[in-house]
Order: sequence, then C-alpha cells, then structure tokens
Amino acid sequence: QFVDTNQLSIAGTVSGCGPAFASMFLEALADAAVMHGLTRDTAYSLAAQMIAGTGKLQLKTGAHPGAMKDAVCSPGGTTIRGVAALERGGLRAAVINAVDAANIAEHSSASIAGSNSGPRIKSVYKYSIFRKNALDTFYTLVKHWTQISGMIIVSIKWSQ
Repeated sequence: QFVDTNQLSIAGTVSGCGPAFASMFLEALADAAVMHGLTRDTAYSLAAQMIAGTGKLQLKTGAHPGAMKDAVCSPGGTTIRGVAALERGGLRAAVINAVDAANIAEHSSASIAGSNSGPRIKSVYKYSIFRKNALDTFYTLVKHWTQISGMIIVSIKWSQ
C-alpha cells in the first residue's frame, strides 16, 4: 500500500490505534458470548478468529465492507437485527469519533516542541536536513512496530 507523506498521520492513526479499537470490539464480543454461556477462552478464540478471517477475506477479495456485511444478513434474520442494534448504539459514529480524536491528538503532539512523547512521525518530515536520519528512525520504528503488532506496511511513497 502506498501512502504519501501528507497521509502518514491518518495512516498511522488508523493502523497504529486500530489494534486497540479492534481489541475493544473483540473484548465486547467475547463479553457478550460469556454473558450467554460460553467460556472466556472459547469466546476470545471465536471472536479473534472471526476478526482475523473477516480481515483476510476483505484483503483477498477487495470486497467493500458493506457488501461483506450485506452478504451475511438474511432478511429478518439474526445478523441484520444485530447490525441494526449496532447502528442504534452508534458503533459507526463511535469509531469515526475515535479515529478523529486520535488523529487530532497526533497533530497536537507533533507540534509540541521538546515533547517527552518520543519520536513523532510528523516532525520527521518538517526539516529536510534531518531527512536521512529521520528515515532511518522511521524505518526502525516501523520494524519494531510490525514485530509487536504483526502488521506490515508494504511501501511508502515519499512526496517531494
């Protein structure tokens, strides 16, 4: 996936914060399953496999997530009733608000001089004199992040 430098902030927000958001969804699914009688281990395993499988299917097919949702929603069925409950509960708005809040925080943190928050990706590109060192630092951060999260950034397109 190519990401221009002007999109690094939002790409980093989605891919960097997304695992926490997905983990919260996984935990909520598991909590509901436990509430209905599954063991905690079984609930976590089923929820994690479902999330991994759905992600793999989308990557393999390129299908629109809405079409994937629609494909498993029978008219008047259990899944569409659950989808409607998620919509009434504001899932979509909550996710959009979470990404927005995290991205705003990223911009705020990047602009604070002398911040203790560690290397900030946005500040890497501000001064071209530091570009080589910044790229080395960025690649090191990505390497460690991919080892921890299991996610891979395939390619980044640098704007001039």
